[in-house]
Amino acid sequence: MKMNRSVRELCIVTSLSVFPALIAPAYAQAPASSPSLQQTVERAARPYVEFSGKARVAEDANIVRVWFSPTCRFSYEYHNFFENLARTVPPATGMSVEFSPVLNFDPAKGARDGVTWAMAYATVRRFYPAYVNNFIKASFVTAQEYNLSPLSIKNVADTLTAARLDSKEVLQKMVSNKRLLANDLNNYALLMSRYQITSTPRVTVAGMYEVNPEYVEGDPKRFELAINALVSMSSGR
Repeated sequence: MKMNRSVRELCIVTSLSVFPALIAPAYAQAPASSPSLQQTVERAARPYVEFSGKARVAEDANIVRVWFSPTCRFSYEYHNFFENLARTVPPATGMSVEFSPVLNFDPAKGARDGVTWAMAYATVRRFYPAYVNNFIKASFVTAQEYNLSPLSIKNVADTLTAARLDSKEVLQKMVSNKRLLANDLNNYALLMSRYQITSTPRVTVAGMYEVNPEYVEGDPKRFELAINALVSMSSGR
């Protein structure tokens, strides 16, 4: 198949070997998924983990960060709740909701999402912020309802189109801003490492708390109540 110039360049841009110093080191820092004894005890006593001291992420003090993957069924199932949370967080709390992708492009770790999709998300978030939710929803639908792998550049382009974006324009922005976007991915990788994010969906609140469905035995209502309670607790500090 003959590819146009933008797509050919994108193939080069989205190769891990292009940015080993920017992306790979941070991604490699992602910890093992086994919880520590302290975390296990904390989870038994309450449905969340609290980070203390240097483990806290100060720059996220006013952020509810939703970690998701387009290929994660539970991320898809909970998205309506997260979307509603983003719309309804009271301004008085000073909190905002941000959706952050769990980088999943290392073949050794069972890559399912890919660098191309992650770069596309970073592009939409940076240059087309009004379309972020469109792109997230389109990513869930194309990956899970139509079984189109995010590892394919063509499928990513189709996802952009489904999100009502000009896929050619977005791909061109990815190419022309490749280093800036690689830095965005690096920042996500560093946050993943600091928060010890290894699965989805996970929610971190104010850089101090982390909760996911596992902590509440998969009960959606308890999960939502825990998130709302943590937002209230954090806004009162």
